Amino acid sequence: MLGHLAGAIRSFKNVKKVIWEIGEHEPSWMHDLIMKTLPDLPLESLVISIYERTFPSLQLSQLSHLRRICIEWPGIYYNSADALFSELAKLISQSPKLSHLELCLPRSSLQTLIQNLIAISPLSLEHLSVAWMRVLPEDILHLSRHLRNLKYLGLNKYINSSSLNNQPHDEIWERLQAQEIYLNNISTDCIDDFLVSYLDSFEGLGHLRLTTKNVATQPVRLLAAISAHHANSLVEFDLFAEHGRDEWAWPFDDQLKALLPSLYNLKYLGVTTHSLPDAASSGDENHIHALISFCEKSFPRLEILTLYFSPFRFWNSGAEVHFFKHRKVVHPSAYAYGSLSKQLHQAITTYQVVNTPPSTFRIMTKAQMFVRLHDSRTGAFPFTLTE
Repeated sequence: MLGHLAGAIRSFKNVKKVIWEIGEHEPSWMHDLIMKTLPDLPLESLVISIYERTFPSLQLSQLSHLRRICIEWPGIYYNSADALFSELAKLISQSPKLSHLELCLPRSSLQTLIQNLIAISPLSLEHLSVAWMRVLPEDILHLSRHLRNLKYLGLNKYINSSSLNNQPHDEIWERLQAQEIYLNNISTDCIDDFLVSYLDSFEGLGHLRLTTKNVATQPVRLLAAISAHHANSLVEFDLFAEHGRDEWAWPFDDQLKALLPSLYNLKYLGVTTHSLPDAASSGDENHIHALISFCEKSFPRLEILTLYFSPFRFWNSGAEVHFFKHRKVVHPSAYAYGSLSKQLHQAITTYQVVNTPPSTFRIMTKAQMFVRLHDSRTGAFPFTLTE
């Protein structure tokens, strides 16, 4: 049996990316066999998703010359994975062309990895994303020699370690600015005046995805910085406003509505609403209609409008299992929200423009996609749910 498994893995001679899902109660000999076999493949990208409560012993140092590494361990109440970092650091040191590093390792410290990277030559990381981990401002300083080519930073659901050293964890943005590390792509739930100052310090941001978990600034301040310095370059702006953050959700106030159209190159926009209109609502009372109309008038290049509904972020059930979305996973509950789905469906499909060809952007929820089709009988251009 062991020989057959090893032979099957080695038969994939041209495989450059492996997504390895480690289930609960798998025997350690299976992990050892797979780790011994993977070096026979021309691997460039390795994704490991772990479901075990105890982090398995993986001899990652048997691999080398990877360009992309992703390790995700969704159990936020499990033990620390700090023991992994010695092996991970060896793998990184043996991968001088590493450009992408993604880590979702709850209760673990980024500093532990950094301590194991001190002796290696500078990397050319372009993409760094960490989730559910302890991160300190000093970590950015200590990593800076590996971040000179950084284009993407993901910093989400990370643990506030400021209580350990009395320093604001949000100084991370200040450290990036001090090191003159200017990003093209940001995904974070840390929204504060440090982030605003960082965005004020350069031009050229292309993608910004925000979740209002840790908020210490006003949306008008943030959007003013984006409008002043990134209006020409920003093509994606995604904003998930958690429950209780109404000022970040649609309907926006007049100041935000006045600033948003300056982002005229937007192709992808994500907006949250905290309530859905009643089925009898129409015209200005239907704020979904008002949002669609606003997007038509404000964003001529828009391709996709993504709608989030809070407080029920139903489509993200189980999201931490595949935090970095290397393979598409739709949780069954994404389809099972009953009357809520019907309200949203009706709110979108009842919006119509007659006779004048409208904008052609699509509308997405997690489980649904709506496109515009011309109704020759009525002359309208309604949104229609795709199969």
